[in-house]
Amino acid sequence: CGGTSTAGYLITWGAAGSVAIGRGAGASSHAVAAGRVELGDGIFASAVAASKLHTLIVDSDGGLYSCGLGVGGRLGHGDQKAAVVPRAVRLSGGVRVREVAAGLDHSLALTTCGELWTWGAQTAPLGYEATADQLLPRRVKFQADRSTRALCAATSDRHCLVCTHDSRGAVACYGWGANEQLQLGLRVPEAWIALPRRVESLSVLGSGRSLACGGGHSAGVGADGAVFSWG
Repeated sequence: CGGTSTAGYLITWGAAGSVAIGRGAGASSHAVAAGRVELGDGIFASAVAASKLHTLIVDSDGGLYSCGLGVGGRLGHGDQKAAVVPRAVRLSGGVRVREVAAGLDHSLALTTCGELWTWGAQTAPLGYEATADQLLPRRVKFQADRSTRALCAATSDRHCLVCTHDSRGAVACYGWGANEQLQLGLRVPEAWIALPRRVESLSVLGSGRSLACGGGHSAGVGADGAVFSWG
């Protein structure tokens, strides 16, 4: 597990065997108490996300870091090596990150300008057709309109959801990945959807404030604060 303090320190705790707690090779493989992760002098955390095998960290300047097991490319470092302490993840163009989400074998990053980037195992819900494991961040494209920007996003191990808006102010929700339990909100015969597909039923969210993805279900908070769930 992990969290940030009011001072911007990153605190982790739990099983250290996967090196996802980011506190170095000296950490015990058994459960460990809460402790601070060193990000570097003058670097403070503003957001964090974790899955079973890795952790993602955003600093106060929009920089992105990851640590944990690198098999399948979930860390976004361009290789599949483990990282026992946080290492920087580079997004092309020098964009800044404001929000992250972690699935078992993949990762998501939402930038301050509304771009959504994903990376990880070929079999994970990446939002594009991958012919091999994606070892570096790659931008997800929602439609032909290049003005589309992501407002919020969420992922489980097997599906992703995102709320977007375009230059005209039109809001839309998209989903991809597993849908065998209707967790995407799509009543379609496909059990797996590789590319982002607009989910008309989620128009009730408006410019959604928040999304969450579980194993076979999803939830969202609408613009008016109402909570919806499906799956």
